[in-house]
Amino acid sequence: MLKQEEQERAKGVLEITSSLKRRAAELWGEDRAKDILPVLEEVASDIWQLSQAFPASNEEPGFYL
Repeated sequence: MLKQEEQERAKGVLEITSSLKRRAAELWGEDRAKDILPVLEEVASDIWQLSQAFPASNEEPGFYL
């Protein structure tokens, strides 16, 4: 079961990374998108993790935008 969860996570992170990289390329060009790929991968992992565990509606966030 854990392997399936890991595969789902990897697939989700890859999809998010692809989307972020595509948008970065649109905004700043392919070269810059490649340069910041490690950052995009980290952000994609964070986004995926947040999407899997929504906090209770009355819980204050640990960060602010």
